[in-house]
Amino acid sequence: MQHTRVIQCWAIIGLCIGLGLLVGCKGIAYEKTYHFAEEHWHIDSILRYRVSLSPAHYAVGLGVRYRSQYPYYNLYLACSLRRASDQALVWQERRELILFDPKNGQPLGSGSGDLFYQRVELISSHHFADNDTYLLSVRQYMRTQSLEGMVSVGADIRPINPNQP
Repeated sequence: MQHTRVIQCWAIIGLCIGLGLLVGCKGIAYEKTYHFAEEHWHIDSILRYRVSLSPAHYAVGLGVRYRSQYPYYNLYLACSLRRASDQALVWQERRELILFDPKNGQPLGSGSGDLFYQRVELISSHHFADNDTYLLSVRQYMRTQSLEGMVSVGADIRPINPNQP
């Protein structure tokens, strides 16, 4: 009797963990993170994400992990999305991320100690119409050779329902 209860308890725990993993992973069609050696993002280091998606509407996000030693309050990025088959430009934008409060220097985003994270949505809704492969490129646009305190940058693409607000 005691042995059966232990097995049932472990089965319930396993089910809860499995459901938690399933719910946590739900909705991400693509995710990849680049980690910078010695926590420096060099100006000539262009991050390239090669993405193959089924036709649907997607949101494209970017997550930046940085340290409090990062020397600026902001981060300028140059981003583009191209279709791989013909290199056609689908989307392009320069974006500014505010990583620290410009007045008091307090880090923005989530984190603790000297490590912080911020996610920004680059494209809120884009319809990927065909089964082509796409190339998302991201580079730092700070006009300095190396950005100290940059830990990693990751892209994520999530399916969305364009009819929901």
